[in-house]
Order: sequence, then C-alpha cells, then structure tokens
Amino acid sequence: FDILNLIDGYLKSSSISVVMAATKLFLVLAKEYPHVQADVLVRVKGPLLSACTSESRELCFTALCHVRQILGSLPGHFSSHYKKFFCSYSEPHYIKCQKMEILCELVNDENVQQVLEELKDYCTDVSVELAQKAIFAIGNIARTYTEQCVAILTELLGLQQEHITSAVVQTFRDLVWLCPQCTDAVCRALPGCEETIQDSEGKQALIWLLGAHGEKVQNAPYVLEDFVENVKSEMSPAVKMELLTALVRLFLSRPAECQDMLGRLLHYCI
Repeated sequence: FDILNLIDGYLKSSSISVVMAATKLFLVLAKEYPHVQADVLVRVKGPLLSACTSESRELCFTALCHVRQILGSLPGHFSSHYKKFFCSYSEPHYIKCQKMEILCELVNDENVQQVLEELKDYCTDVSVELAQKAIFAIGNIARTYTEQCVAILTELLGLQQEHITSAVVQTFRDLVWLCPQCTDAVCRALPGCEETIQDSEGKQALIWLLGAHGEKVQNAPYVLEDFVENVKSEMSPAVKMELLTALVRLFLSRPAECQDMLGRLLHYCI
C-alpha cells in the first residue's frame, strides 16, 4: 500500500500516458484487492473519455484500446457515455473500427435503439470494409436484441448493394445458428438476394441458408439450380463444395424439385 500511495498522485496527471501507466501499475499491485482496482478504474474514466475524443489520432486510438481492455474486466463501465464512441466522418478507419467494437459492448436496454440507429448509418459508408464492419457489429448485438437487429438488416437488403447484401446474408447465416428463433424472419428476407451477391463469402452463406432452411424458402430449389447451371464457371472451390452439400440437404426435404439438378451436379463433380 505504500507503493500505491506513491502512485496515487500520478492518476491526476495532465498526461494521459502517465495516467494509464500509473493505472496499469495500480491494477497489477492491487490484483488481490478488487475493490481498490474498481475504484482506480472509476477515477480514470474521465481522463480516458477525454483522450478518446482527442485530436491526436494516436492518443485517441491508444485510449480506445485501453477502454476495450477495461470493458473486459468491467462490462458496461462506460455505458452511460456511449455517445462518446459514435464515429465522426473525418476519423480514420482504424479508430472507427475500435469505436464500433466498443459500442457493441456498451449496448443495454436503455441505449440499444440509439446505438443501432448509429450503426445503421455506418452501413452505407463509402468504405466497403467499414460498411461491412458495421453490419457485422449489428449482427453481434442481434445475439441479445434479435428482433430489432433482424428488422434493420432486412431493411438494408432493400438497398441492393452487393457488399451490403453479402455482409447481411453472412450475418444471417451466423445468426440462425445462435438464435434459431429468428429463422423464419431470415428466410422471408432471402428471396432476391441471389441477384445481388457476387463474392464467394456471400454466395457460400446464401447457399448454406438455402440448404439448411430451404423448406421455408419457396424458391430455394430454383435459386440453387441457377448456381448448378453456372457451376462450371464458378472459380471458388468452397462455393462448389457448399453447393453440393446444400443441394443434398435440400433433396432430403424437397426431393421432387431437387432430384434432377442434384444428378447433374453429381455428374459434374464425378
């Protein structure tokens, strides 16, 4: 405790680097005293939040990394300050990504609608990577707030943008695994997606969904038939393998519609 008393003054330093160095040392030395650690984290909340809005990008990014680390120990510690982690247009990509990761961890019943609306705006960003990152972030939140997130993701499909549709379908694929209760809503949203998706990851996700839940999608066999017709020109081995697996699965539930095309696909594979 003598050492902790010596360090205490540095927690009030005007330099965020000094504050964070002192905080780290505090947490290590007080690891057997959780209440002391919690008190320190409360005290550094203000300086950290200030650093997260700093004009220095390096300082801002470092502070955001520290926030994520703290949230690992104290979930929801910054929930009341979630708006501090909304992205600004001029911020670089790596800072926006950190902020989106933090927003996912700060969601609660009181702020979920505001956070989702903010992430929804990022989904139409000019950066394809950032837009898809925002969609995947909504997918993470959907594990807790399924209905609201599925509604937003379904709405995004209406934009008919290739990279957006691909990311949404990939998110849907993961979501039906984790939240089976949303399967019907996802299946209702799938028709028409095949016309937009071009990348292999999106195709794999769509084909998997049609194979696993094709009995709930009226045109599932006909969408897969289009993939079968173009299988010779398909460059991705993963898509071909997914197509074969999906068609066999769908054949078990809709044999009359799948028998012919499954035979053609098997003939191509052999």
